[in-house]
Amino acid sequence: MSENDNQEQCSTEEEPSKLSYFLTNAKRADPSFWKKLCSSLSIEGKLSKDRKAPVISSDEAERRRKKLVSDGYVLVDDCLDMDLVNQIKEGIEHLDKQGLPPTFILLFDQTWELARASRSVLESSTHSKNSFNFDLLAWLIKAGKGGFSPHRDRQPAD
Repeated sequence: MSENDNQEQCSTEEEPSKLSYFLTNAKRADPSFWKKLCSSLSIEGKLSKDRKAPVISSDEAERRRKKLVSDGYVLVDDCLDMDLVNQIKEGIEHLDKQGLPPTFILLFDQTWELARASRSVLESSTHSKNSFNFDLLAWLIKAGKGGFSPHRDRQPAD
């Protein structure tokens, strides 16, 4: 999909560029209002029956568990649906172009599909009493720009 196609898919009739427009518009509670903003994403409140959560082997779960203990983190992107990840990435970029924060991606079903997949991997790779709490955030860190330093439970100054 080209950049022009993406711009056509993620726009509104009014071409707003301010967050205040979205927060004060009377249509903000109407899912179709948001669907127009990013028509390549869905906002039905249903998970896809076609997309199954990944299943990892016990050996792979153990490898991830050891990495988490030794390094304090583990990547899960190698077992996620990259088409889904890219849909969300493009959605976040389109929201940004409209002046909306990346966290607005949580309105769309694809984000929750990815959360379901992450839950499957993380719960099988950590202690049995850990449960995925669906406490989600989203960021847009542009290429060449810094994000923030690694942390566990604090928001660093940078």
